[in-house]
Amino acid sequence: MNNLENLIKHVKTAYPILAVDIFQKRKIYPNIIYTTAGINTIIKLIQYLNIYEVPVVVNIKRYHKLLYKQDSPLKVINVK
Repeated sequence: MNNLENLIKHVKTAYPILAVDIFQKRKIYPNIIYTTAGINTIIKLIQYLNIYEVPVVVNIKRYHKLLYKQDSPLKVINVK
Protein backbone atom coordinates (compact mmCIF):
# COMPACT_ATOMS: atom_id res chain seq x y z
CA MET A 1 0.00 0.00 0.00
CA ASN A 2 1.36 3.39 -0.92
CA ASN A 3 -0.02 5.25 2.13
CA LEU A 4 1.42 3.26 5.02
CA GLU A 5 0.50 5.90 7.62
CA ASN A 6 -3.18 5.42 6.85
CA LEU A 7 -2.84 1.64 6.98
CA ILE A 8 -1.10 1.68 10.38
CA LYS A 9 -4.10 3.49 11.90
CA HIS A 10 -6.31 0.52 10.95
CA VAL A 11 -4.05 -2.28 12.24
CA LYS A 12 -4.60 -3.07 15.90
CA THR A 13 -1.79 -5.27 17.18
CA ALA A 14 0.67 -5.50 20.03
CA TYR A 15 3.22 -7.10 17.70
CA PRO A 16 5.61 -5.54 15.20
CA ILE A 17 4.31 -5.27 11.64
CA LEU A 18 6.29 -6.96 8.88
CA ALA A 19 5.71 -4.96 5.70
CA VAL A 20 6.63 -6.37 2.30
CA ASP A 21 8.08 -3.32 0.58
CA ILE A 22 6.86 -3.56 -3.01
CA PHE A 23 7.05 0.19 -3.71
CA GLN A 24 10.63 0.52 -2.40
CA LYS A 25 9.62 3.77 -0.65
CA ARG A 26 10.59 3.03 2.92
CA LYS A 27 9.88 5.58 5.61
CA ILE A 28 10.72 5.09 9.24
CA TYR A 29 7.70 4.21 11.35
CA PRO A 30 7.75 2.78 14.86
CA ASN A 31 6.91 -0.92 15.11
CA ILE A 32 7.41 -1.55 11.34
CA ILE A 33 9.92 -4.08 10.03
CA TYR A 34 10.46 -3.91 6.28
CA THR A 35 11.38 -6.78 4.03
CA THR A 36 12.16 -6.68 0.36
CA ALA A 37 11.65 -9.65 -1.92
CA GLY A 38 11.83 -10.49 -5.58
CA ILE A 39 8.60 -10.95 -7.51
CA ASN A 40 8.92 -14.77 -7.48
CA THR A 41 9.12 -14.80 -3.67
CA ILE A 42 6.19 -12.40 -3.36
CA ILE A 43 4.08 -14.57 -5.68
CA LYS A 44 4.90 -17.67 -3.60
CA LEU A 45 3.94 -15.82 -0.41
CA ILE A 46 0.66 -14.64 -1.95
CA GLN A 47 -0.16 -18.18 -3.09
CA TYR A 48 0.87 -19.80 0.21
CA LEU A 49 -1.29 -17.43 2.28
CA ASN A 50 -4.13 -17.34 -0.29
CA ILE A 51 -4.10 -13.55 -0.50
CA TYR A 52 -6.72 -12.29 -2.96
CA GLU A 53 -7.07 -8.70 -1.72
CA VAL A 54 -4.65 -6.19 -0.25
CA PRO A 55 -3.94 -4.85 2.26
CA VAL A 56 -4.32 -7.83 4.58
CA VAL A 57 -3.16 -8.65 8.08
CA VAL A 58 -2.18 -12.09 9.31
CA ASN A 59 -0.38 -13.18 12.46
CA ILE A 60 2.80 -15.17 11.89
CA LYS A 61 4.16 -17.21 14.79
CA ARG A 62 7.71 -18.48 15.20
CA TYR A 63 7.78 -22.12 16.29
CA HIS A 64 11.53 -22.76 16.07
CA LYS A 65 14.54 -20.67 15.10
CA LEU A 66 13.74 -20.85 11.39
CA LEU A 67 10.15 -22.12 11.30
CA TYR A 68 7.32 -19.62 11.00
CA LYS A 69 3.64 -20.45 10.46
CA GLN A 70 0.40 -18.60 9.87
CA ASP A 71 -1.31 -18.18 13.26
CA SER A 72 -4.54 -16.38 12.32
CA PRO A 73 -6.94 -16.06 9.43
CA LEU A 74 -6.36 -13.32 6.88
CA LYS A 75 -8.10 -10.05 7.64
CA VAL A 76 -8.63 -7.57 4.83
CA ILE A 77 -8.13 -4.01 6.03
CA ASN A 78 -10.61 -1.45 4.72
CA VAL A 79 -8.75 1.87 4.59
CA LYS A 80 -11.16 4.07 2.63
